[in-house]
Amino acid sequence: MINRLTLTFFAFTLITSCGGGGSKKDAPIVITPPAPLPTSFSIGGAITGVLLESITLLNNDSDELVINDSGTFEFPSLADNGSSYNITVINESLDQDCIVTNANGTVSDNNIENIEVSCTNIPVSSDGFGYEISTKSSAHQ
Repeated sequence: MINRLTLTFFAFTLITSCGGGGSKKDAPIVITPPAPLPTSFSIGGAITGVLLESITLLNNDSDELVINDSGTFEFPSLADNGSSYNITVINESLDQDCIVTNANGTVSDNNIENIEVSCTNIPVSSDGFGYEISTKSSAHQ
């Protein structure tokens, strides 16, 4: 038979080995701050239509982007939150007309991805002497 002293010792060892279930008062509390929100955002969109030559887009008369093919585009510079943007086509072929929709607005906590540039070919006719004449006026560029 197990005597009382052995049983008491066993019970004492069992209770002290589990740590008593108390909290860890000396453990440091680590609070991880949230990641900072971005303050600058990209400006871009898509170009549709077959480009006969490269076109150049300009944002706010300073950020220039040369585009050679249809598809998506993004200006190289980021725009600060709350800043305005204004996209224009500064050069295009005489044989094409490119129109920008959603060309201007204000950056508001998101990347701008909805600018659309649609380029269409302008009909070219012959003058009867073998020269092609574009119907686009030079003032339209």
